[in-house]
Amino acid sequence: MAKYKIEFFNDHGVDGTYAVFTSPPTVGDGSTVYTNSWMSFPTPPGGDFKITVTSNFDAWVGTSPSFPAPGVVVETGQTAAVKIGTTVIPMVVKDGRPSFNLKGITANAKAGSFGIVTGMDFTMPNSRYMIGLAQLDSNGNPAPTASILANNNAATYITPVVRFFIGEFKYIPGTVVNFAEASAISAKIDFSSSEAGGMTTAIVKHLSTGAFQVKYVA
Repeated sequence: MAKYKIEFFNDHGVDGTYAVFTSPPTVGDGSTVYTNSWMSFPTPPGGDFKITVTSNFDAWVGTSPSFPAPGVVVETGQTAAVKIGTTVIPMVVKDGRPSFNLKGITANAKAGSFGIVTGMDFTMPNSRYMIGLAQLDSNGNPAPTASILANNNAATYITPVVRFFIGEFKYIPGTVVNFAEASAISAKIDFSSSEAGGMTTAIVKHLSTGAFQVKYVA
């Protein structure tokens, strides 16, 4: 398991609330992937926060109160630890609530991914039941980072991307984010980049100019 640290400093000169989110995973069936705000940190001028992130992932299943769009907050039903390249886990819907059938887990996922399979216990079109990806937040609780409207009687293979963003947004965790717009004005932390050079700690600063500065250290 890879482990990384991100240390963030608010040198902007004013109070800021910072949302942490990730690059959307790749999905084998071409489904639309919705990015969710992962963590939120209100930070005074001169303040800081630290987070530890890993390459461990959870499968996630939940619901959306309306058709997913920027600003909608998804609701978690259940998470389950997965092994990338191995785990395929069934989702079931009972009494309008989605969950995982942990006894039905198999070990035939595609390389670099995990799978979620659905049955015929909900109907299409579906704008409520969601599947996706979760990671541990700063309190050690799994929180959704990407969500997908589930298709019934289908297998969806999800390939995580280990890339992080921090931006000045007042998103509560679980909020659907317009990834293209938000990522363009946020700090990008990519430990697999040539700039990182194999280092595992990123120092991120929100400068007085409004720009974000990212430096990698051993």
